[in-house]
Amino acid sequence: MTLSRKALGADERDANGTGFKGTGTGITDRHPSLEAERLARREAERLASRLTALQSLTAALGEAHTAADVGDVVMQHGLSTLGAARGALMLLDDDRQSLKLISSIGYPDELLDQFASVPLDAPYPIPECVRTERPVLLVSGTERDTHYPALVLVRAPDDGALAAVPLRHRGQVIGALGATWLHSHAFDPDDEAFLVALAAQCAQALERARLFDAAAAAQARAEFLADATQTLAASLDYETTLTHVARTAVPFLADWCAVDIVADPSGDTWPPVLDRVVVMHSDPAKLAWAAAFRARHPIRWDQRTGLPEVLRSGTTQFIPRLTDEMVMSWNLEPDDMAMLREIALSAYICVPLRARGRTLGAVTLCMAESRREYAATDRWLAEELAQRAATAVDNARLLRDAETARATAEKANQAKAEFLAIMSHELRTPLNAIGGYAQLLELGVHGPTTDAQRSTLARIQRSQHHLLGMINEVLNYARLESATVHYELTDVVMRAVLGAVEPLVLPQAGEKGITLRFEECAEEIVVRADADKLQQILINLLSNAIKFTDAGGSVTVACSLQPDDADASAAQAPMIAIAVRDTGVGVPLDEVLRIFDPFVQLGRSRYGAGEGSGLGLAISRDLARGMGGELRATSEVGVGSTFTVTLAAGQVSAG
Repeated sequence: MTLSRKALGADERDANGTGFKGTGTGITDRHPSLEAERLARREAERLASRLTALQSLTAALGEAHTAADVGDVVMQHGLSTLGAARGALMLLDDDRQSLKLISSIGYPDELLDQFASVPLDAPYPIPECVRTERPVLLVSGTERDTHYPALVLVRAPDDGALAAVPLRHRGQVIGALGATWLHSHAFDPDDEAFLVALAAQCAQALERARLFDAAAAAQARAEFLADATQTLAASLDYETTLTHVARTAVPFLADWCAVDIVADPSGDTWPPVLDRVVVMHSDPAKLAWAAAFRARHPIRWDQRTGLPEVLRSGTTQFIPRLTDEMVMSWNLEPDDMAMLREIALSAYICVPLRARGRTLGAVTLCMAESRREYAATDRWLAEELAQRAATAVDNARLLRDAETARATAEKANQAKAEFLAIMSHELRTPLNAIGGYAQLLELGVHGPTTDAQRSTLARIQRSQHHLLGMINEVLNYARLESATVHYELTDVVMRAVLGAVEPLVLPQAGEKGITLRFEECAEEIVVRADADKLQQILINLLSNAIKFTDAGGSVTVACSLQPDDADASAAQAPMIAIAVRDTGVGVPLDEVLRIFDPFVQLGRSRYGAGEGSGLGLAISRDLARGMGGELRATSEVGVGSTFTVTLAAGQVSAG
C-alpha cells in the first residue's frame, strides 16, 4: 500500500510552514532569523530528549529478562516519548502463521481479549507490516478507517494516528510494534527514525529474552524430569508415583493431567480394560466435572483420534492449538458442549506409555484456562516423562508378577512338604509293620521256618529297608527345598569323619569286589561344617561310586587344602577339598551337570541298573551349599568320575 504522510491542518499553517496560525506577535515579521533560531533550538531539544529516551530505554531493556518485561519497558518508556497513548507488542508464533500479543498499554480489556492472537493474514496494520516487512504509518483515524475498514468495528472510538513497525532480528521479521495516538499526528523523518530505532532496540532485547527464556526453560525441564525420575524410582507402587508425577505436571506442563493404565497390556483383547489411575487439576470442582463428564460419555473405541488411537497405534497425539472446529467434530450434546467450552481447552497431548514393545497405558495433558499452547519442546518433554513412567509401571508389574509367582511356588512347596509328611507317616507305618512281622517269622515265633522261607524273609526285609531309605531321601530333599534344615557348624577334623564313614561303606565295596582306599588325611585338616551332614554327603558319594564301578575297580577318598599354592591361599579364604574318585563307567561331558538334578539317574538308563530315588546327589549338593561350600563333578566315559566337596577350613585345635 502507499503510505500516507498528509500534512495536518494545511489551512491553519502560515505561508512559511511554521505551524502557527493567526497574525502572530509581529516578532517574526521584524526578526525572522530569531524565530528560525528558536525553532532550531526546539528541534535540537526534541532530538536530544529522544536520544536520552533511547539511552534510558537501552539501560532499562538490559534489565528485562522476559518478552513481557521487554514489552513493558517499550510501552512505558518508548511510546511515551512519541506522545502515543496506546501500544502493543506482538510476536510471530513458531509456525509463523499468527501473531501473539506479548504486551500492551492503554487498550480496553475487550480489545485485548479479541487480539490476543491474530492470524498473519488478518486485514489489520500490524499483520500487514509483518507480511510486507515495512512500516505502516497512518496520520489519522479517518485514513486508518479508509485503508482498514475491518478496524472500524473493533478499534477504540477515540483512536487517531497509528504506526506499526516490524521487528527484525538477523534480517528476519519476528513481530511488530504498534502505537496509537488519541489525535492526528504527522510523522516526520525523525519520528520514523525514532520508531525504527525503538523497534531495533526492542528486537535485540527480545532475542536476549528469548535466549534467557530458553535457558531457563531448559533448566526447568531438566529439573522436572529429574524430579519425576527420582519419584518414579523411589517406589514400586506405581499408582502412588504416577499420582505424584501428575501433581508435578500441573501446572508446569498442563492445566489437566490424566493417566490411564491398561489392565492387560498384551494387546490380545480390544477394547482394553482401563484403570484411570489419576486425574489432576488445581480446582477440585473441575475434577468433579471431569468425572461426571466421563461417566456420561464412555470412550468411543472406534475413534481414530485421542486416547483410543494412542492405545491402538502406540503413537503420540499432538494438538498444539485446539480449535472450535475440532471440538465441534466431537458431536457432543449442547449441554456438554457448553460445559466443555466453559473448561476452555486450548491444547492437547496424549502420549502412550510403552515398555518392551507393549502399550501399558497413556498420559493425557491439556491446556485450558491458562490459554497456553504447546510447542515442540513440550511434546518432547511429555514423551520423555511417559518413557520414564512406562519403565516404572513395567518394573512394578514385573515385581508383582515375580512376587505372585514366588507366593504360588511357596504355596505349592508347602503343599508338597505337607503331602510328603503325610506320605511319610502313611508309608512308614505299614513298612515298619512289614519289617516287624518278617522278623517275627524269621525268629520262629509262629513256628519253625525252612531255609527257603528264611531266604524269602531276607528279601522282604531288604526291600523294606530300601523303601524306607527312599522315603527318607524324599523327605530330606523336601526339607532342603523348604529351607527347614538346621545346620550346626563346628570345626570338624576330617580324619575323624573319614574314620567314621569307612566301616559303613566297606561292606558294600567288599560285596562287589571293589578296592576302597582312604588316603592319609593330615591331622591339621579341619573343616567348618555340620559333622552329621558332612558324613551323609560322603556316604552318598561313596555309595554312588561303588554302585557305578565294576568289580575289580577302585574308589579313592582324599582330602587336601585348596588352593595348593601359598600365594593364592593368602589371596582368599582357605578351603578344604574332599575328593571321591572312582574307576566306574563315567558320564558324558554334556550331561555332567544333569546328574545333580533331582530324580535323575543317568546310570540307571545307560550304564546298567541302579537303585535309589535319584535324589542322593541333589541332596548332597544342597547340603554342601547349606554349609557354605560346593559339590562339583568331573567325569570321562570309560575312565571314571571324581566328585569334590569344598568347604571352608576350620580352626585347628590348640590341644
